[in-house]
Amino acid sequence: MPKQNHVRGLLFVLALWGCDSTVGLDAQSVKITELLVPNACALADDGSQLELSILMFNQNETIGPKTWLVREAKTVAELFSCDESYQTCTGSSQFEFKKPGAVKFDQFTEPAGVEGQNTGLVKGLALRIDNLRYEYSGGEGRKNNPNLLMLLVDHSGSLVGENPLTGDFTSVPATDKSGDRIGFFRSLISNMPTDTFFSLIWFNKDFPVVQAEFATPTLNREQISGLGIDNINRAASGLTPLADALLDAKQQIIDANRNLNPLIVLFTDGVETGDSSTRSSLEEMTAAYANDPNGPIPIIVMELQPPANSPYRLQTGRDPALVNLACRTGGEYIFLETPAEMTSAYQRLENVIRARLSGSWRMNVTTTLSSPDYGSDNYYISTDLLVNVGGTKLPTTLTKQREDGGDDYEDARLWVQKQ
Repeated sequence: MPKQNHVRGLLFVLALWGCDSTVGLDAQSVKITELLVPNACALADDGSQLELSILMFNQNETIGPKTWLVREAKTVAELFSCDESYQTCTGSSQFEFKKPGAVKFDQFTEPAGVEGQNTGLVKGLALRIDNLRYEYSGGEGRKNNPNLLMLLVDHSGSLVGENPLTGDFTSVPATDKSGDRIGFFRSLISNMPTDTFFSLIWFNKDFPVVQAEFATPTLNREQISGLGIDNINRAASGLTPLADALLDAKQQIIDANRNLNPLIVLFTDGVETGDSSTRSSLEEMTAAYANDPNGPIPIIVMELQPPANSPYRLQTGRDPALVNLACRTGGEYIFLETPAEMTSAYQRLENVIRARLSGSWRMNVTTTLSSPDYGSDNYYISTDLLVNVGGTKLPTTLTKQREDGGDDYEDARLWVQKQ
């Protein structure tokens, strides 16, 4: 699978790995080489409070709270002045927002700029870092449990160009005609840590497919990446019972395997004319995963944008309900503008998922989006975030930039909805 350095058209900066383990890292050579922000979640309807997911890397290796940096006699958690639980890190002052370099924001003095998706508003935005902490995926009580990577994969007709209502393939655009998702999932399964349990459920027509040989948690990755993925490489058809897939995954697999620490990867191109689930709703499932008695079960949502001329897409761009699903469960939301990103950005997507098997840094930020100057809209936030720790001062650019020699854009802006 090709592994390139740029991510095209993604909402977030990819290449994260927020795990706590530092196996394989040489303390004499470890330093921060990448600072990344994969997601932003609105904690208030007016956009005044955001939670950012922050991840740091040494090449493709995680820098977690217990990582020792080169020339330092302290761990990262100690350098950030974290308490023993990592829930309060007073060293958030070692992070700083800087004004983005985009020309459109030159007239503003604030450290960030916003663009209204619907209104076209362009304006400066003030940001203030309130706190920093590290959160284990699945919560403190699950952090030492074996990892379960559960794959919930959309298998509806829109992916292959079928009219989900009639079964007709005539002149209906396919969301993933070349099958990039197939290669992505095969490679992902093969490259996860060897002690990871896997479970695969796919969903189409009016029901999820929960086959014991693929859905029951197993260490046999070849079974899942081979025969399991073969099943989603053929006969895609019908509508998208997304909520029912989440229901069956929780009731039949997660609740029956409380000794495992589950991380969900939910891949979908949307719900066409509407979710065909009959036993649950996305709102109910969001609450069920967010309020699990053992702690929130994180869901990484990978939403693939349907073609612009698809007659079945309910809306353009990000589905707020899927963004909410990722945010409420402590997961990540990944917006894929084209299926090719699953190939061109493969390594970075893999790192996102590998990272979240363990956890991520979380940063709370206050913004001025609550001002009447910013109306109700979906906003793209552009800024630069810098970290200065362990002798390293490193920025990450959260803007939309044209890639050299091409017409494609690398889009690392944060996306937030103000209601």
